[in-house]
Amino acid sequence: MAHFLTDTTFAGGLTIPDYINHAGDSGTKFGFSANDTFVVRTGGSTRLTVADAASTFSGDVQAAGLYVGAINTSFDFYNNGTSYFNGTVEVDDSLRQTGGAASSFSGDLTV
Repeated sequence: MAHFLTDTTFAGGLTIPDYINHAGDSGTKFGFSANDTFVVRTGGSTRLTVADAASTFSGDVQAAGLYVGAINTSFDFYNNGTSYFNGTVEVDDSLRQTGGAASSFSGDLTV
């Protein structure tokens, strides 16, 4: 096993067989679980999978102005800006707008 004490620069590519592990934390690593698949694991569970066909996450995802939460099989979506959806959007319970901005819809809308 190589151990580098300072920053290291590689002139070419770096090839790893599967994962890069966090020293002293066996439950945290990232790497390649299969061809064309990149995963991030924390706490011993896969939290993010990026594959050539699809990407998945486990738990909550947050970014500036956006929150997507996954609890069991339901998802909560909060956005502090403009949202664009390409395709069908189904609302199981209610659709509520707060604040003074106007809402607009194009195409068919069934209430």
